[in-house]
This record gives sequence, C-alpha cells and structure tokens, in this order.
Amino acid sequence: MKEIQLTQGKVALVDDEDYDWLNQWKWFAHKEGNNWYVRRKYKGKMLRMHRVILGLTQENDIEVDHINRIGSDNRRDNLRICNHSQNMKNYSKKKETSSQYKGVTWVKNRKKWQVSIKANGKNIWLGYFLFEELAALAYDFAALKYHREFAHFNY
Repeated sequence: MKEIQLTQGKVALVDDEDYDWLNQWKWFAHKEGNNWYVRRKYKGKMLRMHRVILGLTQENDIEVDHINRIGSDNRRDNLRICNHSQNMKNYSKKKETSSQYKGVTWVKNRKKWQVSIKANGKNIWLGYFLFEELAALAYDFAALKYHREFAHFNY
C-alpha cells in the first residue's frame, strides 16, 4: 500500500501496483457529505480515482462502493462494483437523527425507540423497543437479512 498526496493535507491509499500510474496526475481531495473522495480534472470533467482504477467511465450507471466507507481508500480490495441500491446499504448513520445508531429513532409520544430499515425500495418497520441498544441489534439482524454483504452494522 502507498499514499498519494492530495490537497487539504489528505492522502489517498492505493495499491503498490497502481501507485506509479496514478501518481502521474495531480489529484485533489473533495468532500462529499461526511466523506473525502479523490478527484482530478480532465478535459473539463471531474474523474474520480476509484472509477479510474476500475476502468469505469463517468457516464456509466455502475457505482463503486468503498467497503470500509473511507472514500480516499482506493485499494482494489476495498472497492466493489455495485448498483445505487447496494451502495446506499453501506452508508453510515445520518448525523441528524435522535439515536446514535443507524435505523433507530426516538418516538417521543410513545417513549420508545422505533426501528426500520429500507430494503428493495420499501421501508420495513421492525418494531418499538424500550432500550436503544436492543433496537440497534434489531436493525443489525435485519441488515444482515436484507443487505447481506453490503450491510453496515451498528455493532
């Protein structure tokens, strides 16, 4: 594994065999949401390093998932081709929710934790729980069932 220096004091992680080829260009760090990704300009377009590594064009509907959810980690064993639905399954919890866990929200009028998961384009309600940690475990079991290898767990 080698590091390619980026802007804003960031680095991209790449495999040794990709380093010389990728390091011939000037790459920069670009923040998207809560994550940093690696890009470069080419003929008026922005190219993403992870797509370049896998030989994918920007026009392609195919997406690339960073398995460990670190957008600057572009080692081949951390990248997998997927569709949009699969890519969304590996997202971390949203910051603005009432719970510290993914898929769990506090229901004030019931004084309980509610759990739901999105699968196959539908929201699936998993129930109410008295304890936030149990609600998080319920989400994890559902994530394993519905999201399989793309699941992002609370525990």
